[in-house]
Amino acid sequence: TNTYFIAPPTQPAGSALLCVLTIIAVAVVLAVQNGFALRRADRFESQFAGTVSLGVLALMPMYLSQYQNDVMTLVGINILLGLGLNIVVGYTGLLNLGYVAFFALGAYTYAFLSSNQRLLDSAELKFEGNDAMVIQLGMWIVTTVIVASLVIAGGLYVWRRAQMARSSSMPSSRSLLNLPPYPSKTITWLLTGLAVGTSLIVALILKAVGADEAVFKHTSPFLIGLLVGTIVSGIAGILLGIPVLRLRGDYLAIVTLGFGEIIRLLFNNLRDLTGGPQGVLGIPRPLPDDASGTATYLALVYLVFLGAGLVAFLSARLQNSRTGRAWSAMRSDEDIAQSMGVNLVQSKLTAFAIGTAFAGIGGVLFAARQRNIFPADFRLDVSIEVLSLVIIGGMGSIPGVIMGAVVLIGIPEVLRELSTYRILVFGALLVAMVIIRPKGLLPAPVTQLQDRARALVHRSEESQP
Repeated sequence: TNTYFIAPPTQPAGSALLCVLTIIAVAVVLAVQNGFALRRADRFESQFAGTVSLGVLALMPMYLSQYQNDVMTLVGINILLGLGLNIVVGYTGLLNLGYVAFFALGAYTYAFLSSNQRLLDSAELKFEGNDAMVIQLGMWIVTTVIVASLVIAGGLYVWRRAQMARSSSMPSSRSLLNLPPYPSKTITWLLTGLAVGTSLIVALILKAVGADEAVFKHTSPFLIGLLVGTIVSGIAGILLGIPVLRLRGDYLAIVTLGFGEIIRLLFNNLRDLTGGPQGVLGIPRPLPDDASGTATYLALVYLVFLGAGLVAFLSARLQNSRTGRAWSAMRSDEDIAQSMGVNLVQSKLTAFAIGTAFAGIGGVLFAARQRNIFPADFRLDVSIEVLSLVIIGGMGSIPGVIMGAVVLIGIPEVLRELSTYRILVFGALLVAMVIIRPKGLLPAPVTQLQDRARALVHRSEESQP
């Protein structure tokens, strides 16, 4: 028997509970759709089709085999990676060839934290020697990353609110709050020191009351890894962006390419921390070890597509926001955007931080899917694959990224005979897309502002004699 093609985990004809749940789900969908139709009757058909498609996608994993669910999980992870790279490449026009480095940081962060959790479970909160040092290091890293990120985010939020009050029309605000548009280097270093100091204080308090080991032991390693992996990848993107984002074009691509190779070589040579070429083995799934295999695979599929859906929603909101318009202006012409008041460094850092944070989410989910990760899993090929699906699907287009992931990842997984020639197929498709459809399979739609601008230009040309 072929273990990859097992029987579907759920038999719909013999499951009364599943039938009842399906009927309830259909009733809820129709009720929600009726509410949308009352508000936007002009979009009833498209909204109804989208809602039904989401319902079918949600029920599909229950009727698929384990191998098919595994392929769907891989496609979902690549959709998530593509959406993250689409922010950097599609929205801002920056070429990042080291995107795999942030993917690897998310995966190894989850592997490191889950290994500490297994030591906690086996030692019953009694540690000696190297195990105690490794576990203490892991708990301090978790505390520092979470607390420091919250402090920095809170400080920047307060600064922006104060800046908005300063720029308001109230005379009292202008007189009391004389702040520059962006924090100075001194303020930035002070905020960073405050964040690190607060993290150390919180860690010492937790250790003094004896709550650090207990909290770390009884918290899901997947949730901790997902949170910390996302933050670590985002911070790494900011740290890389600070010195290199003043570069443009080929120079930026070369620097990011080198960074990706440096991270892979570090993971390959730091044997004591990463396992070296032997990698990290036995990474836990999102569910406990006593959960059934069917429940574990279904949970992973739903987590991947839930994460991809949330990332797609955030990407769409960012695209239509003030930040997204700044990215669009910067992509068209950086010099003109800067002359119009767009802070290029801040906009690039924001795009890098968000895009690399999404890569960290994909890395955590990839590690949970594979259970064994190696430095060889994070070669340059991964960056090329993700960049290829973004270009072939359509840069700046969320549906295009999804289509590109299905075409470049899903179909080769189903047709395994062509997997040997994957890089050749990628190159041929890229050349064909540049010639036939340079904007991709599903290019990004023209925004309303661009339509209005073109209409104004057209009217001005018609009015001229």
